[in-house]
Amino acid sequence: MAQTELFKWSLNKLADPSQTVLKELANGETIRYCYANGSDYAVITDKRFFAIDRTGLTGMRSSVFSLPFRSVVHWTFSGDPTAAEARLTTREGVVVLAVSALCGIENTKKALTDSILNA
Repeated sequence: MAQTELFKWSLNKLADPSQTVLKELANGETIRYCYANGSDYAVITDKRFFAIDRTGLTGMRSSVFSLPFRSVVHWTFSGDPTAAEARLTTREGVVVLAVSALCGIENTKKALTDSILNA
């Protein structure tokens, strides 16, 4: 049975976390990697993956998608040295992360695996 794709996000380049990203962290949560895609951000922490999608001309409006790693029941990571795809399966559906080589594919894979297994 095909799973519903809940969310798809491109991880294009590593970035320093902005104040917007830091405000989204829960107490005790640690950032492993932060990615930028224009004015949007995607973050892998020790507890979850979250993405901040800024909209509008000024970027003042934003929405946050958050996936706690404890809800991931299965994951796959496939690709080659230039691009890869992570598929995180939950009971509700699949979250797809397209990973660019500029992000360090192996480091991203390890961060996701460590965070999911330790959730």
